[in-house]
Amino acid sequence: MSNSQLKCDLAYKEKEALKKNVFELMLKVYGAEITNKVSQRTIWVGMPVELLFVAKGRPAEMKENIYKNKVVDKWYYGKYTNRLGNTKYELEIIIENDIIVGWKDLI
Repeated sequence: MSNSQLKCDLAYKEKEALKKNVFELMLKVYGAEITNKVSQRTIWVGMPVELLFVAKGRPAEMKENIYKNKVVDKWYYGKYTNRLGNTKYELEIIIENDIIVGWKDLI
């Protein structure tokens, strides 16, 4: 096995160990039901943004709108390029004050 393959394997094992630690901590804080939803990459209205990040990862793009009493973010996932060469996304998640309030399938 080459040196780069060994490094890649080590990085993968470290990532999996960290992931396990995150889910163990989540289980203690949020309980089994929510931990299972997050591990299955499920999103729901009322989900905190921290759990969204664990479930779906970093969004391809983020947009923020600031209003008098709230901050509305839109996170976009599933980036692709259409036949005309435009960047598009498969999913838009709408977040108000760090809580999911809705989403749209964009395809």
